[in-house]
Amino acid sequence: MKLQNLLRREAILAVFIVLFVICSFFVPSFFTARNLINILKQSAIIGLVVAGLTITVIAGNVDLSVGSVVSFAAVIALTYTHADLSQTNISMTAQEGRPLLALAFSLPFLMGAAVGLINGLIISRFQANSVIITLGALSAVRGGALLVAGGKVIYGVKNPVFAALGQAQLFTIPVYVFIFVAACIVLELLLRRTSFGRYVYLIGANLKAAIIAGVPVARVQILTFVISGLMAAFAALILVARLNTASGLIGNGWEFDAVTAVVIGGTSLLGGRGSVIKSFQGAILVTMIINAMVLLNIPSSYQYVAKALIILTAVLIDIRTRREAA
Repeated sequence: MKLQNLLRREAILAVFIVLFVICSFFVPSFFTARNLINILKQSAIIGLVVAGLTITVIAGNVDLSVGSVVSFAAVIALTYTHADLSQTNISMTAQEGRPLLALAFSLPFLMGAAVGLINGLIISRFQANSVIITLGALSAVRGGALLVAGGKVIYGVKNPVFAALGQAQLFTIPVYVFIFVAACIVLELLLRRTSFGRYVYLIGANLKAAIIAGVPVARVQILTFVISGLMAAFAALILVARLNTASGLIGNGWEFDAVTAVVIGGTSLLGGRGSVIKSFQGAILVTMIINAMVLLNIPSSYQYVAKALIILTAVLIDIRTRREAA
C-alpha cells in the first residue's frame, strides 16, 4: 500500500523514468549530452509559461492567451534591441542604445501584465468563462504582434547584454535553465507558504466557500492572470535572446503545449489541485516525448495526435482521481 500510494503521488516522475529508460535504449542519439541539454533548453523556455499558467488553472481558470503574449512580447523586445526590420537598417550609438535596452526588458513585462490584468478584470467582474475571454485575447494580442512586426520577421539582437540572456552558459548548461528552475521554486513557495497561495487553492476547490470565507476572490483571480502574463513575457525575452529572431507567429500553439504540460503534471483543469513543480516535470516529459518522435523522424502531424492523446489520458486520470476522492 505504501508503494502504491508513493506511485500515485509521484506518477509523473515514475512515467518520466520509464520513458527515459526506453528512449535511451531504442531512440538513436537520445542519450547524449547534447540531446539531453537540448531537451532542457526547450522545456525551460516553455516551462516558464507552464509555471505561470499552473497558478491560473489551480484557481479554476485557464489562460489561452499565453502563446500570443509570447509572440507580442518577443516582437516588442527585439524591436527595441537594435533590430533590423527586413529591409530597414538601424544604426545607433551605444549611448542611444541604453534606453532601448531598458524598454526591451520592461515593455514586454508591462504588456504581459496588462493582458493578464484585462483578462482577470473581465473574468472576475462578470464571472465570465475564462476559456472564451482568453481565446478572444489570444486573437487580439496575436493581431497586435503581427501589426507591430508589420507582417515581417524581425531579426538581429545587437545588444550583448540582451543576447547573454539566451546565450550565456554555466557548466555547459544555459543560464536560463537555472533561471527557470529558480522561478519554479519561487512560484511553488508562493503557492505553499503564503496566504495568496492558500486563497488560490480554496478558490479553485470551492468558489462559493471562498466567497463566504471572505477571500478577496476578484483580487486573487486578477493576480493569477497577471502572473501568467508576466511569465509568458519572461519566456519571450529568453526565446528572443536564444533564437535571435521574432515574428507575430512565434509562440503559435504554445498555449496548448502549456496546457498539456500542466495537465500531465497533475494539475486539475477543474481547479483546487496542482503544483508548479509537478507542471515542471510535465513540461520536461512532454518535451522529451516530442524530442524522441523527432529523432525517430515521425511526422509532425502524428506529434499533434500524440499531444491530444496525452491530454485525454491525463484528463481521464484526473476525473477518476476526483471520483475516488469523493
